[in-house]
Amino acid sequence: IHEFDIAMCRKVLDFLVEKAALGRRYMVAVNLSADSLANAGFMAGLSSLLSRYEAVRDQLIFEVTESAKIEDLAAVNAFIQSLRGKGHMVCLDDFGSGAAAFQYLQALEVDVVKIDGGYVKSACATAEGKLFLKAMAGLLQELGIAAIAEMVEDDDHLSVIRDCGIGFA
Repeated sequence: IHEFDIAMCRKVLDFLVEKAALGRRYMVAVNLSADSLANAGFMAGLSSLLSRYEAVRDQLIFEVTESAKIEDLAAVNAFIQSLRGKGHMVCLDDFGSGAAAFQYLQALEVDVVKIDGGYVKSACATAEGKLFLKAMAGLLQELGIAAIAEMVEDDDHLSVIRDCGIGFA
């Protein structure tokens, strides 16, 4: 998986260079596996790769999937902070889908949290679900973390997430 994650990052960076030559600028997110984040060789390889793409590297966002098991949260957070220090945004993806959601949120300093779509569906279906989503959005706002709601499929969903204080879908 480490080699795959590096190859995907290289492919995205090449795409960004190609589009920049045409005058287009995109922000692209790449998921990183928990195994890669825990691997020192991967971290060194990614740092080396990023150093070769200075012109576009700020357009690359990294996503850490919350549903993946991370053993050494302190080491992963140190790596995340090195990425953020180099201008990359880091996102906690699928927030709430795994058993360690709030543990990850407390241990990993990130820029963005993508709230799992199940919470959006629940908020649209029940008053309790909406209260829960609103509480999650309030916590993220208090922490200074941007929230994105997943699985927003229509105007009704959009209205609910706006009512909950979530600005992105």
